[in-house]
Amino acid sequence: MRQRLTQLNGEWEANGLASRWQLLGIDRLEMRIGIHTGPLVAGNIGCASRMKYCVMGDTVNVAARLETMNKDFTTSILVSDQVKIRLPAEVGDTFTDRGILNVRGRFQSVGAYSL
Repeated sequence: MRQRLTQLNGEWEANGLASRWQLLGIDRLEMRIGIHTGPLVAGNIGCASRMKYCVMGDTVNVAARLETMNKDFTTSILVSDQVKIRLPAEVGDTFTDRGILNVRGRFQSVGAYSL
């Protein structure tokens, strides 16, 4: 995703589309990602006239909070300790420890790592 966004920013710069947000003071488009693992509810919710795919649960909320916390750390990807422990050591060892974070709306803290 990072690689593709870099390509897209280059394409938009080349074809002049980037000038739309550059006029607003935004140099290039960026993204933030929060990754957590655990149980959740996923599926289509609604009725025949208004159906929407949705994910719900504590796992989703933690991932969303990690995504927001990227702004404080000036990072683009934060993963929880629950994700890191499931990865091979050679991958997990490349992460930067961001400490134990209090997550809004949750009693249990979360270890966070950036990459």
